[in-house]
Amino acid sequence: MERLELATRFRPIHIETLIVYPAPPERLQDYFYKAGVSREERSPGARAFFDALTGAPRGVETSSAAASEETLLSEFQRAGCFLTECSECPLEEAGVSTADLVGRLAPSVVRRARYSYKPKQILLLSNEITPLIPFLRQAGLGEKLLLRDGASIEIPAFKDPAAIVRFRTDVRAVLAKTRMPSSAGQKA
Repeated sequence: MERLELATRFRPIHIETLIVYPAPPERLQDYFYKAGVSREERSPGARAFFDALTGAPRGVETSSAAASEETLLSEFQRAGCFLTECSECPLEEAGVSTADLVGRLAPSVVRRARYSYKPKQILLLSNEITPLIPFLRQAGLGEKLLLRDGASIEIPAFKDPAAIVRFRTDVRAVLAKTRMPSSAGQKA
C-alpha cells in the first residue's frame, strides 16, 4: 500500500512516457518512488537504476548526488514520465514467477495503460516483459511503444559500470527520439 501511495504522489496528470518494468524491489528503501534522505539508503543497484531513470529525460550523465531524490522525482514527474510495474508487489511476495508474469498480468497492464495511464508513449524495461509487446499491439497501443531494436531495454545487474552506462544510454536514446521535435521547437 505504501508503494502505491508513493507512486501516486509523483504521478503526472498527463503521462508523456509510461515506463513499465516487471515488479518493485523487495526492499522498500530500494523502491523508485521512495525518496531517501540519504543516497546510502538505497542499495547500489537501486541507486544506479534511480540515477539512470531520473537522468534520462534531462539527458544528464551525472548521479543524483547534487540534488535531493525528492527534487529528482519531481523533475521526472514534470517531464511527464511515470514508472509502473506489471506486478504491484515484489515477485517474491506475490508468488508470481517471471514466466507467469505476462500470462497472468498482461490483461491488467494493458487495461491500466489504456484506461488509467493513457500515455503518449510506452517504454518497456526488462527482457522479461518483452512478451507484453504482442498484448499491447493487439490492444491498439503498438504505435506508442518505444523499443530498442524491436525489444524492451534490458535492466542490467548494475554491478558492471559498463552495463550501467549502456542502460542509461539506451533509455536516453529511446526517449530522445520521441522528444526531438518538441525540444527542437523549444530551443528555437
